[in-house]
Amino acid sequence: VDDGLPRPRVYVYELPPRFNLDLWTTKELDRDCTLRAYSTGGQNSTTWHMHAHGMEIALHEALLASPHRTADAADADFFFVPVWGGCWLSRFSRPTPHHHDLTHLRFAYPELKLPRAARASQLYRLAYEYIRHTFPFWNRSAGRDHLWTFPHDEGACLAPIEISASVFITHWGRLDTPPPNHTTISHGQGWHVPPFVDSMYGSRRC
Repeated sequence: VDDGLPRPRVYVYELPPRFNLDLWTTKELDRDCTLRAYSTGGQNSTTWHMHAHGMEIALHEALLASPHRTADAADADFFFVPVWGGCWLSRFSRPTPHHHDLTHLRFAYPELKLPRAARASQLYRLAYEYIRHTFPFWNRSAGRDHLWTFPHDEGACLAPIEISASVFITHWGRLDTPPPNHTTISHGQGWHVPPFVDSMYGSRRC
């Protein structure tokens, strides 16, 4: 039965909050990982934030309200996986308790011994494992119709190699094979850290 929805039709996964909404509950600054703020005191005004890595949240929000969104996953052309990896990177790579890259604290918190890109890659990998085991749609196409966002400096270079067949939405246009080991702006933030790079898309291209 034709329900009148336009094509392409996009199914938006409902992931556990740790992949997106929980990040709002632990942020340090109000403007982190947000698109807007509303006034208080009856002024009824909206302030728009220019969060550098807010594309993933803007797209997530837009798709939830889009006429292309479908609740019937069996009829979907694409599947959007709302992992806020850019928010995670920009929020948790700061020098705030438990979630930073400061060398002298890596002894206190074992998880910090992993490079930032490796930890972010693992966040996406956990989402991949969740949808692969919870829903039938990944295995139906080997992920070729799944959409992932990578808005941070590393682009899709830190994507888990398991999702290489998917569609990556990113600011990078690099097609180098292999790509240079640095972000768009900094040679000091590479992802070629053995052995983690072997499990990232950046070991092939970005």
